[in-house]
Amino acid sequence: MGIFRVSIEVGDPLGRRYEAVEALVDTGATYLSLPAPFLQALGVMPHARDTSVLADGRRVERDIGRTWIRVEGRAELSACA
Repeated sequence: MGIFRVSIEVGDPLGRRYEAVEALVDTGATYLSLPAPFLQALGVMPHARDTSVLADGRRVERDIGRTWIRVEGRAELSACA
């Protein structure tokens, strides 16, 4: 597993509007983690909840939504928490 930074764009659920983000990537992570107000402003709605274990051992429950993520011009639908 590794950690590095990358510039990405997070889109609204229709893929029409994107916001640039400097992301810290953890290759062992399950979900893209972004602040809830940021996702809400893009119109991303939660469709599920899931529990994750943080690096310090704490368990947190988070809403999960889906939206578009664009990296180097390539867009993919991704689950975000």
